[in-house]
Order: sequence, then structure tokens, then C-alpha cells
Amino acid sequence: MDGTKKNFLNIDYAKVFGIYLVILGHFLRDFHIGITLSNFIYMFHMPLFFVISGFLYKQKTKEENYNIIITRLLIPYFLYQFLYLPIKAIYLSVSGDMNIFIVLLKSLAGIMIGDCYGTRFSILVCSVCWFLLTMIYIRLIFANIKLSKINLITLSIASIILLKILFILKFDLIFCIDNLLYTLPYFIMGYYFKEYIYPSFSDKKNLLSNNFIKILLFVLSFSAVYLILKTNGLIECNMKINHLVSQRSILLSYIGGLAGTVGVILFSDLIKKDFKFIQVISKNTLFIMFFHVFILLISKVAGIIPFAHKYFQGINLFIFVIIYGIVMLIFSYYTILFLEKKCPILLGKTKKKNNL
Repeated sequence: MDGTKKNFLNIDYAKVFGIYLVILGHFLRDFHIGITLSNFIYMFHMPLFFVISGFLYKQKTKEENYNIIITRLLIPYFLYQFLYLPIKAIYLSVSGDMNIFIVLLKSLAGIMIGDCYGTRFSILVCSVCWFLLTMIYIRLIFANIKLSKINLITLSIASIILLKILFILKFDLIFCIDNLLYTLPYFIMGYYFKEYIYPSFSDKKNLLSNNFIKILLFVLSFSAVYLILKTNGLIECNMKINHLVSQRSILLSYIGGLAGTVGVILFSDLIKKDFKFIQVISKNTLFIMFFHVFILLISKVAGIIPFAHKYFQGINLFIFVIIYGIVMLIFSYYTILFLEKKCPILLGKTKKKNNL
């Protein structure tokens, strides 16, 4: 994520909670348990990161923006894809009916077009790299337009209208363009709040200074997410536009995504203690997005998922997945500390002090 000189502790905690929810959501799906909980998490875990990225976005020169795009996003995009590729190719060639050459050829095509779900001509390689590609587009847009209220509002409305047209046509776009259309308004909402609402909002004593009000709004926010999930269904940020998805309300989906985002931030604001663990994790969420799916794929190859299903059932399997996600976050922490010294480029950094 983008960093600023000012430290927002509640945002740091929100990023840590958010990345754990990303891990848990993926683990639940791959372990085939808690599908309703997984869908609930998917309603807001990625919108949370786009809103936070917009909130933390700082206007820079074009040269600075392009440098960030290359070092923190584009290089990690290709590094993560090609680090993931060998294990994915072996896994698919062994478990599927394609030979290794076809797998590699389609995987390369998937990397180049930013494939996020697989087509006849390409294979999804690293499933979370769509986020990096989408963030590249957003930064390019923000580097080349005037960031005025009218431009931001117009851009958001245009994105939603174009996405609705794609829904009507039931048409997917390559290069993650449909993902961009859906996530750009979330990023703009975060930026808009920071630039035009937060300065005056944060200087006044208001109801949100009361912890009871925060907890109440947290409960109401997550209740709204659940209600929208049950009535409207799930629209994922890295969606595949099909008949089912095209019937769902985009506006309700945005409300659900924002409600979950607000809920996580309100909950995070209840915690005032800072820790090195929180600082390290919150500044390296991009890497963790890649790292946990990399470890999850290794888990599949190593047979950990069948092992867990063999020895754990029901609630015990659910607890195992929750603990496995926590262990994954702790493992990521120590991996990041090692990479900061030995290979910062994997963290999207050119030197130790750079932040994601």
C-alpha cells in the first residue's frame, strides 16, 4: 500500500486485519469449508485495501509516480508471477491432463494479459497479481489527471456506467480492465475522504470519539454486509462477468464493500497500542498477498489440504484453518524481516526504508 509520513494507527491495524481476512478467505475456499463466511469476507476485504490505498495516496510528480509504479508494482508483478509459475506448472501438469509445454505456454499468455480467472487460451498463474495490475492502472490515471472534485466524481460515475454496460452485455475484458472499472471508485472514495472530508472531520470532537458508538456502528456495518450478501449476492473485485453476476446490483455491492470497510476501520480504531509486528505487516501487505497464495499452493502440492480433511472434521477443521491463517501471518512477518535485509526487491523496495 501507499505510505505517508503521518502514521494513522487505525489504518495500520485495518490493513493487518484486512490482510488476515484475505488469507482466511482464500484458505476457507481452498479447504472447502465456511463458504458463507468466505463470501462474507470477499464482500469487503479487497474494497478495504482500495479505499485505504486511496486514503493514503499522496500526490507526486509524474516521474515519482512512474518510479513507484515500476519499483513497487510492475517489478513485483512479474517477480511474483514467475516465482509462482514453476510450482503452478508442475501442479497443473501432474494433476491435470495438459502437458508441461502447454501449461507453460498458456501460463505465459495469462501473465501477459493479466488473466485473473483462466480462459481457453491462457491460465491464471498467481491469482492475486490482478491487484498489482489494477493498482498500476489507477496510479497511471491519478498521475495524469487533475485531482479535482468534479474529475473524481465524473471518473467514478463513468466507471460504474461502463461496468454496468459490461454486465448487460455479459462481456469480460482482458488486462483486468473490468477489475479496474469496479475498484477505481473505491480508491477515489478513499482519496476523496482524505482530501475533502477528513481534515475538518478529524479536528472536531464528534460521536465517533465514543467507543460504544464505534462498536454499535461496527455491528451495524457488518450486519449490512451480511444482509446485502444474502439479498444481492457477491460481486468480487476480480470478477468473472457471467449471467449470475450480471443480475446483481452494482450499487448494492458498493454499499456492502463500503460498509465492511467502515466496520473494519471502526474496529481498528478501538486499539491504541502500536507494535513492530503491526508496522511491518501493514507496510508489506502487497508481498503478503502473494506470499500466502504461494504457500497455499505448496500446501496443495505437499498434500496438506487432504491431510487436514482426513484428520479434522467440522468445527475442528474450521479451527485448524483459522490457526493456519494466523501462523501464515506470523511466518510472513519473519520472512519480511529476512527479505528486508537480503532481498528487498521482493517487497517492492529499492532500499530498506521504502514503504509499501
